[in-house]
Amino acid sequence: MNQLLTRLRNGETWLRDTNERLLAMECIGCGTELEVAFLDAIDLWDNLDMALRNIYPEFTGCVLGEGQECAGSAPIRCRSCGKA
Repeated sequence: MNQLLTRLRNGETWLRDTNERLLAMECIGCGTELEVAFLDAIDLWDNLDMALRNIYPEFTGCVLGEGQECAGSAPIRCRSCGKA
């Protein structure tokens, strides 16, 4: 479980940082390599979150940690925070 959580936490940071970089670009939606990587990473992150909850059904909290919550402005939120 810890490996999945670490990967999700690192991925959340990368997604937030990359989202900021994309928003600062002049050509949003031009299909740059960064945009493609970003969209692929969102898909992977969501699949990892789903796998975590399927493999460890006892895990019901935020992937960022106990007492944490995914930011509403984040490009993706975990399943726990998405329900809120």
